[in-house]
Amino acid sequence: MLPSTDRILPPRKKKHPAVRMLSNLLFLCLGGFLVIGFQMVTNEESPLRQWFHPPDSPHEAYLQKLQQAGLDSSSLGQKWIQAAEQSLLDSIPIELPFLARGYFSSDEPRALTYRFEGQRGEILKVEVTVMGERQPELFFDLFQQGYRSNSPFERIASADSGSLTFEYHLNRDRQYMLRIQPGLLQSLSYEIKIHTNASLAFPVEGKDSGAIRSFWGDRRDGGKRSHKGVDIFAAKGTPALAAIDGYVSRVKEGGLGGKVVWLRDESRSQSLYYAHLDTQMVRQGQYVKKGDTLGLVGKTGNARTTPPHLHFGIYQSNVGAVNPFPFIHAQDSTFQPLDQDIVWITQWMRTREANVSFFQTN
Repeated sequence: MLPSTDRILPPRKKKHPAVRMLSNLLFLCLGGFLVIGFQMVTNEESPLRQWFHPPDSPHEAYLQKLQQAGLDSSSLGQKWIQAAEQSLLDSIPIELPFLARGYFSSDEPRALTYRFEGQRGEILKVEVTVMGERQPELFFDLFQQGYRSNSPFERIASADSGSLTFEYHLNRDRQYMLRIQPGLLQSLSYEIKIHTNASLAFPVEGKDSGAIRSFWGDRRDGGKRSHKGVDIFAAKGTPALAAIDGYVSRVKEGGLGGKVVWLRDESRSQSLYYAHLDTQMVRQGQYVKKGDTLGLVGKTGNARTTPPHLHFGIYQSNVGAVNPFPFIHAQDSTFQPLDQDIVWITQWMRTREANVSFFQTN
């Protein structure tokens, strides 16, 4: 007798030859459609590719419109495409803050790319003013260099003339490039400002980065370790402030930091470290707003022999300690007004005092 877990299956019925032939035909047709569809999707000119792979930027979307209209093969279209690519190779090195005035002619498609240094923790801000009543098509693309000095640049942000002011949080110490280019047959005069802001509020009341006297990387314990933050000197009892909205993740006492408070910044996956406090004024789990008092500046822990100060550090997820200085250093973004005549457009010059560049249009 067979075990109860075994089954005796009935014999499989054979399909009628006509049914089997129809099934095979349908299978072959389906396979053929899949192959054709794959070829269409992978074809650069295919509308299906554009549907499955939407453009990554307004600049790319505009290029697709040129392709769909057949203008990419025209003389002007080719010049427009080549100008975008060539400007990245011929980038103009600048120092921030930067102010420039320029002109694009409809007769000669052009693009301009500015190259500059950026630091983790800064907010890059770009402001463009277009002269005239008509709103032109203008495209902005921000590129970031890879880890090595010879690494290629990759696009990390884009915008168009729908927003002539945009910001981007820099998350690497890298070189960056900003490309601007108008659409075809666009003539426009413009003014551009490029500068950076601190991404965090300053963590000590009434002070700024001028109160920092010990910086990231300074030697400690005879060179056995390096400083993992910045020291902001202030009178004992000065409020130490929340630099961002967030939750107090830890409040403890002991060790090198003495009385410390940890503030979690979930928006950037990082924790802010306040050490050597004289008094802690928050509790673990408490939600605080930017500018709230977390504690009072002191000299607890291994700061007993130093003047009162706040040790401020930043620890990012999957990175560890990072230099907090660019996060809290408010750079001078004062621009000297450009009140000269528009005849400047045909010249190229630079002045050290104003850090202003002008460039030719031909």
